[in-house]
Amino acid sequence: MNDSNIFIIKQVNKDNKYWYKKMFKKMLNFESKKNIEVILNSRILEVSNNKELIFKELYDISLKNNINKLNFKNIIIEYKYIDNLTLILEQCPILFHLDLSSNYLGDYGIDKISRVLKQYSLIIYLDLSENGIWYDGAESLSEVIKQYTFIEYLNLSTNYLCDDGILIILQVISPTIIYMNFSLNWISNKGIENLANHIVQYNALESLNLSMNIIKAEGAQILSQVLGKCNSLIHLDLGFNYLGNIGAESIANVLGQCYSLKSLYLNCNQIGDQGSKSIAKNLGKCPALEFINLSWNEIKEDGAMDLAENLLNCWTLKYINLSNNKINKLGTNALTKVHPFCPSIIYFDISNQKKN
Repeated sequence: MNDSNIFIIKQVNKDNKYWYKKMFKKMLNFESKKNIEVILNSRILEVSNNKELIFKELYDISLKNNINKLNFKNIIIEYKYIDNLTLILEQCPILFHLDLSSNYLGDYGIDKISRVLKQYSLIIYLDLSENGIWYDGAESLSEVIKQYTFIEYLNLSTNYLCDDGILIILQVISPTIIYMNFSLNWISNKGIENLANHIVQYNALESLNLSMNIIKAEGAQILSQVLGKCNSLIHLDLGFNYLGNIGAESIANVLGQCYSLKSLYLNCNQIGDQGSKSIAKNLGKCPALEFINLSWNEIKEDGAMDLAENLLNCWTLKYINLSNNKINKLGTNALTKVHPFCPSIIYFDISNQKKN
């Protein structure tokens, strides 16, 4: 078998609107099966103007070739095409990469494809973000994910999993997971408690995105109790979560235990001077931290002064974003004066300060 990959190009040239038909024809005429990657986006469908024909041709290709990577991002697969998608997936037993993001499959569509996907075990990359998945869809999906013992990347962002849906997913995720994105899923402190009960077993986890949820201060306090045990965690996004000063303090107080953490997002969290003071005091204790985002908070002069005083202790920090806070001229001057004495910092944003 020839192992060379053939790509369906991501871009479509307006002057060559039938290029994809030529590519399909070429694939159908292979003398022997090849491993191929199929990348299909909305631009291709816009030019072809015939989803049914595209899915039919892809099905024919799947019969004659081994599709190991399937990218159907933002195709908007309506209910009437879910069966077509299922037929294609049935011919992809060696699939290891599947991106069906931004397709609004809903629980019905997730249930249909789950019946096929749970028969396979090679998936290491799964993106089902922005698909309108609720609890029933999460339940169907959990039967799939528990088969993926080598999964590394899981993106379920922008759905409606809520606390109960997150729980049944967390219970089946393999310890091999490296990247998890649960942003914008209406997760509260209850969902964070469920996460805290499972996250330590994900000993390869490097990136966790929980932004745009409603975990608040109580959720941050629960999460802070286990963050120090996540030895491989490099990236943590808690932006847009209503943490407030108490939540920020909880996270700040465990930064010294987060030995691998390089980037931390705390933007849009209603953090004021009290929370900023705690963050400033602990920044230098986080030995690998390179990036922190504190933009769009409520930090004023006192918080800025505390940060300016402690930045000299942050030997690894390279990027700091304090834009869109409420820091007055005295505070911005203090930060500006200390910046030249922090040689590691290459990005320093204190722009667009709001009036108190």
